[in-house]
Amino acid sequence: MKEKIDVIKIAAFAALLLAVTIFSLPHDKLLHISVSSFLSSVISSTYGEKVGFFLTLTIGISKEVCDIFTPGTPDIGDIFADLFGDFLGISFLNDKKFGVLFIWEF
Repeated sequence: MKEKIDVIKIAAFAALLLAVTIFSLPHDKLLHISVSSFLSSVISSTYGEKVGFFLTLTIGISKEVCDIFTPGTPDIGDIFADLFGDFLGISFLNDKKFGVLFIWEF
């Protein structure tokens, strides 16, 4: 089971590194990844992985729906960034020595 968790972490880091270096993610997408990874790890540590995953994804989708009806800019890419951050936060939570994941961006 530990090997599976390590593969998930390596894949998540590789995907993030690839996205940042090759596709130059905009600041907005990095914020979505950071916030959703933090939320999913905090909620999942309290209520369990399934609740954390779906609640965090619901928050991200709700934010995009609000952007439709307000002066915000809705973007399907933001939902995918939220989904990636959600998986990233839960994968770090599975390895108990990391605890809650918090990504600080300069």
